[in-house]
Amino acid sequence: MASTPPRVAVVGGGIAGSLCALVLKNRGIIPTVIDAGKSGLGGRLGGGDRTIETFQSSHRRPARGDAGVPFVRASDPRLAGIFSMLEAKGLLAKWNARFGILGSAGGGFLPSGIIAGTSVRSMNKDSGEDSSPNNANKTTDAGDFCGFIDGSKAPTYVGIPTMADLCPGICRAADIEVILGSSVRKVHLAPGGGWTLSLDGKDGMMADSYDGLVLATHNPLLASDTIQTIAEGELQASKDDHDSSSLIADRLLQLSKDLQLIREARQPIVSWSALYPSDVSKDRIPFDAVAIPGSHVMQFLSRNASKPNRPGQLDGCELWTAISTSQFAAHYADADLDQVAEIMSSEVKQLWAPYFDNSHVPDPIYAVAKRWNAAFTPQTLNLKEDSIALAPWRLALCGDYISNSYSTPFEAAALSGLDAGERAAASFFQ
Repeated sequence: MASTPPRVAVVGGGIAGSLCALVLKNRGIIPTVIDAGKSGLGGRLGGGDRTIETFQSSHRRPARGDAGVPFVRASDPRLAGIFSMLEAKGLLAKWNARFGILGSAGGGFLPSGIIAGTSVRSMNKDSGEDSSPNNANKTTDAGDFCGFIDGSKAPTYVGIPTMADLCPGICRAADIEVILGSSVRKVHLAPGGGWTLSLDGKDGMMADSYDGLVLATHNPLLASDTIQTIAEGELQASKDDHDSSSLIADRLLQLSKDLQLIREARQPIVSWSALYPSDVSKDRIPFDAVAIPGSHVMQFLSRNASKPNRPGQLDGCELWTAISTSQFAAHYADADLDQVAEIMSSEVKQLWAPYFDNSHVPDPIYAVAKRWNAAFTPQTLNLKEDSIALAPWRLALCGDYISNSYSTPFEAAALSGLDAGERAAASFFQ
């Protein structure tokens, strides 16, 4: 290894890219995380700052809420070890609250302690379908994107002070260079090795060179294009009767096509945040966070103030957040977000109705919605490995689309990032 540490560009600052960069830094390599986000790293963990209207005044002010992935769990020992380290650094904290499952349309609340063995479909009272366990998997909800009812006994963690601060905190604690607000328009494989990246940022187009490259964006389009470029180079080499180059090119082209299909299959979700008078929900609602398997509108609802290090009240209000189903988000893909927020608020009103004894269920003082057009993919490359490493080119790919061995997109992405960091580092020591 040269006396000067190699530099590796990590494109994408979500959990995969942040953990990949952390591993590289710990292996003596200089990573630079490049992310198109202007407000900060985080990917689907982002969205922490929301502009809301306070209860006691008509002006708007920022409120710190979790508008992306609402919590994280680690059923895998490798990730559990990372979480323990992040907890020790004050970047994560355990979330101990009133958890459970809520049936739609007044189907009832089951605390987490008695969920085991319960048919979640039977909690939807308005469903005309058979609610027996044999029919439980026929529900039309979007699945458990959050991993809340996956049966894991792993602790539930949240980022401190919000989920959006987790990835920036990882990079800051490890003194990792971060370039924000820059989109990678093109990557070029240098003839002598290494990569040149063309970035479109706030200062216009710029280029920089790196010894290695990790593509950690959840949208695999850039990965597909990059691999296709490598394949074309191998095809050119095969013209000199190199059968091995032709075989490699064929495999790379197939991988490029597979990545394109995954990009096209990605599904959306909508996150919702709303303020309610704290004296209304605190004393009446028996839960802090629930999965809602029977709802066509949302799959997870939580009271933000129940999380550690969150403000209990905001001018006499408290913040609630929710994650929609993918069907709902797809159906309202072109709708105005104010309309989407209103529909989700109406769903919460119905879910809360049984706890108000036929009295008036309050409307939110203010509600906002955020659309995530490519939140997760229902299909993956289904590889045994957690990441893809192309050592001859010092290129690695990581993200939730590599393996389907994990319960949530977050866990798949996190473990993929850790694996990509190890394999990318190893390519410099071979």
